[in-house]
Amino acid sequence: TSAAQETREMASILLRRVLTKDEVSLWANLQAQTQDGIKGELLKSLQEESVKSITRKVCDTVCELAAGIFEDGKWPELLPFLFQCVTAGTPNLRESALNVFAQLAQYVGESLVPHLATLHGILAQCLQAPERPIQLAALRACCCFVESLENPTDRGKFQDLLPAMLATLGGALQGGDEADAQEALGLFVELAGSDPRFVRKH
Repeated sequence: TSAAQETREMASILLRRVLTKDEVSLWANLQAQTQDGIKGELLKSLQEESVKSITRKVCDTVCELAAGIFEDGKWPELLPFLFQCVTAGTPNLRESALNVFAQLAQYVGESLVPHLATLHGILAQCLQAPERPIQLAALRACCCFVESLENPTDRGKFQDLLPAMLATLGGALQGGDEADAQEALGLFVELAGSDPRFVRKH
């Protein structure tokens, strides 16, 4: 909560290090009340932080912490918070929440299977957003989810999003932002490599 950007940035790096690195993790030794306070402050920071570089670090910390506790049911507030952010947040908050979803898929993708219908609706909506960063974040999340799902039937539920995903790729290629275009293309190459059948129809 410091007013100084450098202080907030360093705090987010140090917090991630002491909470999520196995060899130095303090998380298991903290009292439940302290753990709840840290989780609350992380989500509050996602909502309130205006500096993108710090927001990305907070997203990383949220994801790595969730990777260790989410599947044990020890962060039940996380998904409702993310769903709320993506559907009703500011553009920056929607982008951040989508980036968290994308990273979470790599850690706990199978745990999100009960929420696939909700995720599908959210991603479909965000792929159509007027803001390019939200479209790209949704594309990233789509690709990560499809790659993380073990059941071909579950992966197939996202196949109808391919036209919107390809439209986002096309928009990035035509938009003149080389970094965006390279990332979007890279996401598709990875997806095609991991599940050629998913993209074959298009």
